[in-house]
Amino acid sequence: MRIFKSIVIVLLSLAITLVSGCGRNLQPLTNSDKLCEEVLTYLDTDDVDGLKSLFCEKTIKETPNLDEQIEAAMECYEGKTVSYGNILGTESDSVDNGVTTVHYIGPHITRIETDSGRKYNIKIYSYLIYAKDTTMVGISEIDIYDENNDIVCVIGDNFT
Repeated sequence: MRIFKSIVIVLLSLAITLVSGCGRNLQPLTNSDKLCEEVLTYLDTDDVDGLKSLFCEKTIKETPNLDEQIEAAMECYEGKTVSYGNILGTESDSVDNGVTTVHYIGPHITRIETDSGRKYNIKIYSYLIYAKDTTMVGISEIDIYDENNDIVCVIGDNFT
């Protein structure tokens, strides 16, 4: 009977540990939400420098016409954001010996509506951590799509 109780206790402890660990994966993508809000704010206010500050060093150095691409995106993105649907996307990590070496987010803002009546979707490519090359930390590319999901503007270069 003692062996049975011991097995039950061990299994219950294991189950509690597994269940509590899974809950951490269900948290909202707050990094993605914050980044998306910043991108929309800079597009709404035509803030070229603000949007550029979100890009990774590698994109800034290796995209000589980045300022022009951002300015073209500001012209392409007509009006101010009134609403948007969901922030979807991917998020992934690489861990080496318990240390996160890569943390990637790829949020996708859906059904954006502006006060000019235009509709867009925006896809962002960004590393929050990239241990092998810290110049990759930040946004590498932003793609703006129209309501038909046809790409209308690309800012930067996705090096992945």
